[in-house]
Amino acid sequence: MGADKTCVIDAAHPAIAGHFPGDPVVPGVVILTELMAAVLEGTPEGIAFTAVPRVKFLSPLRPGETFDLHWEGVSDGVIAFTCTAGGRPVVMGRLAFRPKHR
Repeated sequence: MGADKTCVIDAAHPAIAGHFPGDPVVPGVVILTELMAAVLEGTPEGIAFTAVPRVKFLSPLRPGETFDLHWEGVSDGVIAFTCTAGGRPVVMGRLAFRPKHR
């Protein structure tokens, strides 16, 4: 399991307001939500995320800034991911998951 996706979080996103006035930054949870949605799009068999065992935010992502997500399976039930914008690292970490029960 692995793939890439290019994304943009619009300045009109409701989580941007107040985060932070005069110096807006995309909240980390918004980046992680975008990542999880992208992983789920490419997983037709269905998975459920169970934990974020590791995450490190390295630089701010600004609203309207294009960013690239990359993820790959590193072991059973664990995905390693990176997010970059303009070649600079924004966030990296791991997501734990399990197969979704039908």
